[in-house]
Amino acid sequence: MFPTPEGQAGARRVRVAMLAAACSLLAGVATALPGWTQSAGLTEQQMIDQLLGKTSRSAATQPAAKALTPTDTARLRALLDKAGTRAFSAKERTEVAMAVRERPSLDFEIYFPFNSSSVQGSAIPTLQKIGQLLTNEAFKDRGFLIAGHTDAKGRPAPNQVVSQRRAESVKAYLVKNYGVDPKRLRVIGYGKEQLKDPAQPFAAINRRVQIINLPDGTLTASR
Repeated sequence: MFPTPEGQAGARRVRVAMLAAACSLLAGVATALPGWTQSAGLTEQQMIDQLLGKTSRSAATQPAAKALTPTDTARLRALLDKAGTRAFSAKERTEVAMAVRERPSLDFEIYFPFNSSSVQGSAIPTLQKIGQLLTNEAFKDRGFLIAGHTDAKGRPAPNQVVSQRRAESVKAYLVKNYGVDPKRLRVIGYGKEQLKDPAQPFAAINRRVQIINLPDGTLTASR
């Protein structure tokens, strides 16, 4: 039996309502995701403003940074001070990610060979950009977290290890070539736990190093 005109109109109304509901749901999910900004295409001043959380672009892409409670600050400091002494557990990595999720940050795509943390010549221009940024007068007293990320290829454990080593390589380059005080830097490797684009888990955009401006009071002079 063929549908009547009234039935067709009713079906169209249902489809429109379902589409509107789906769009609303997707918008809500996008709003809830942690903010991030890709460094590509930004001027040096725009990157400085982004890391300071000062720009309208920043306001559109990531929530305003919230001050941590004294208890949360002490907990984050204790976690970050473990960097270099032992590996973070999965639970601790999640804790750190949650604590800094609303902090001003920038993502940099840095090329590393497969399963390697060796700095290649093609990565130098990006590392130089980071070095110039972190030695800017605006950040002379700031601490930063260098977070390594991979895409979703491969097993979780090796991905986490290589992302940690890559973050450490970035830190070593900044200390050696730009004189950045190592006490200002902490590193963490998330592997594929914090994909930038979960809808495209194998995309290159997920393979990056994230520079995060840490909250006041989260670094000690232990490293």
